[in-house]
Parts: sequence; structure tokens; C-alpha cells
Amino acid sequence: MIQAVSQIAKFGRRVLVKGMAWTGFPPDRIVAELVANQLGRQPDSEIRRIFEEYTDDQARIHFGEHETLDEEHLRVVLRFFHAWRVLKLRERIGPRLAYDRMLDVGDSDGLILKALGKTGTGFNLSPEAVKNIQRNGIEARLGDGHGLPFEDAAFDDVLCFETLEHVENPHQVLLELARVTKPSGRAFVTIPWVPRTFIHPRDFGHPRGAMHIFEFCMEDFQALLSHTPFTVEHREICHILGQPETLNQRLFTFLHRWDHIVAGTFVGFQFFELAKRDEV
Repeated sequence: MIQAVSQIAKFGRRVLVKGMAWTGFPPDRIVAELVANQLGRQPDSEIRRIFEEYTDDQARIHFGEHETLDEEHLRVVLRFFHAWRVLKLRERIGPRLAYDRMLDVGDSDGLILKALGKTGTGFNLSPEAVKNIQRNGIEARLGDGHGLPFEDAAFDDVLCFETLEHVENPHQVLLELARVTKPSGRAFVTIPWVPRTFIHPRDFGHPRGAMHIFEFCMEDFQALLSHTPFTVEHREICHILGQPETLNQRLFTFLHRWDHIVAGTFVGFQFFELAKRDEV
């Protein structure tokens, strides 16, 4: 009986969502509006300046010219999340940013490093991503994050954004991030926000590294970190969607209130600042 009621409720919700699209309020448009709401309520106007500097055209070729991001609302999401991360890194790194040596593992376009005023090094498994990083004037290296081609303690700050969910062995990649981070340095990691941990099967229709494998909830990711040299210095969630302001936005938000993915995007991302723990 409970299962039947649940199925009826899900069916009703799907009908309402489709009905919104048929009446001229498609989910992708409402998501873009909700991101704009979130951008507008940020207390620091600097985030809006960074958002505008990262143009729609740049977001379109975030993954390279071979794999364009054609959905406008996803480009809006990417631009907001880009601006949020740049601002958060400036805040967390502080004056050290001027002279810290920086590595971005899983970088796709080099524009986080560029927005931070760094030359740095971008690193990716994809030759196309490496070319994309280099086109933006950032040094890039090709390779696998399971074995980084850098000396121990080579970097003050190591970034790894939206990458760990793509790798077969996130524990090994975290060990590599720790190895190349200086003892006094920091690693900054983002992963999708999920209500529980998901493990996805291999999709052989896509190349290695393209699809998600492990999506960790916060508790499980922190448990994984306990098996590495890292300890959590700071954590927070970047909420992508702002508060609804119109009737359609309110209805849409209500219908998706339990969803962690809406119109092809995660509704939040977990941000971790990791310090190297003292040897035990």
C-alpha cells in the first residue's frame, strides 16, 4: 500500500514537471533563474564580477571544443560555481596566494588558476583538456591522477575540483594529492553533494574518466579521508540554487525538494580544505 502511494506521488510529480514545461516554464529555464537568484543574494559583489568575467563562450568550451556544453542553464551553473570557488580560494588562502605554487588536478580549462592570478600547472587525463588549458595560457601536464608525475611536497596548494568522483580509486588519488602537497600546504577538493553515497557501474559507451563512479556523502568522504594523511581544516556546501521568488519557481522548488540532481545539475557541491596531519 505504501509503495503504491509512493509510486502515485512520483507519477503525479512527473506530470506536474512536464506540465510546467508544456506551459512555457521548462525546468532548465527555471534552474537558470534560481542560479541568478542565488548570485543576486551573495553579500560580496566580487562574486558577480567573477561570474561576468567567466563568459558564456568560455563556459561552452569548458571541456574543450570537442565536447561543448550546449545547455545554457548548465553554463550558468558552471559560471556560478567557478566564481564561488575562486572567491572561496582567495578567502581561504589569503596573502599566501601571491607566492604559493599551485597545481590543479583534473583541470579542464585553466581558468580557475588564471582567475587567481596564477600561472600554476593544470593536470588532466584527457589530451583535449590539456590542449584547452594550454590555449588559455596555463602550463598543462598529461597524466593519470593515480600517479602524479611530480616530486614530493612540490606544491603549496593543490586543487582537485569535481574529479574524485571520476576516478576508480579515490583513496589512491587522495594519497597522491597529499604526497605532492607541502607539509604546511593545503589541498582543496570539491565533490558533488549527495544525500547518500552512490557507486555507479561502468558505462562502456564513454571513455575512461568521463563518467562518475563514486559519489560520496559528507560522512563517508570524511571516513575515507581518515585513511589518508589529510585532516579536514574547513568544509562547507556551495548551494547552486537560490530561494524561489516567483510562483513557478516556488512550485518547481517544491516538486524537487528531495532531489539532489535537477535538470542535469547537482543542487550543491561539497568544498573541503585539507591540511596534512602530523605524522603518527
